[in-house]
Amino acid sequence: MPPRQASPSTRAHAAEIIITASAIPAELDFLIDRMVAQGLYAPSARPEFCIVNEYTPGLGISAHVENFRFGEPVCALTLAGADEMRFHELAAEHDGSVRTGRAAQAERTGRKRDVRLERRGLMVMRGHARRKWQHEIVRGRKKGKTEGWRRVSLTFRVEVKAGKSVV
Repeated sequence: MPPRQASPSTRAHAAEIIITASAIPAELDFLIDRMVAQGLYAPSARPEFCIVNEYTPGLGISAHVENFRFGEPVCALTLAGADEMRFHELAAEHDGSVRTGRAAQAERTGRKRDVRLERRGLMVMRGHARRKWQHEIVRGRKKGKTEGWRRVSLTFRVEVKAGKSVV
């Protein structure tokens, strides 16, 4: 089943609130080159966006799916400390990204899975994992996170554009 598309008015509103960032620094080209070489991204559809998040004990991010304007896959590289990501299965595909504010409206099935994100590991989300499961870093979890622990995440995304193929 193809991903549910947002209405033109929803897309227009999302475009209004998107903050344009600088290009991915050339220092990260080697990572993108490796993801292309592994077939995660097509050479013509290299990631254009990289979000860097730092987590320290007790910090997290709310359950969400990636914004509908991004294609597949969404790849997240874990640096520094390992952590766990919780996935919640949705009753149907839903564009409840953090930015749209619709994440809490997505109906869940009750199934959830915790996935270990190893240090220097790459998590690849596509298909149902990308569109039908919300993911989060649970706030308040401190087990195994001693003083000074931190996780840095580099999340790579490609924007869906007309005429641009993604793997």
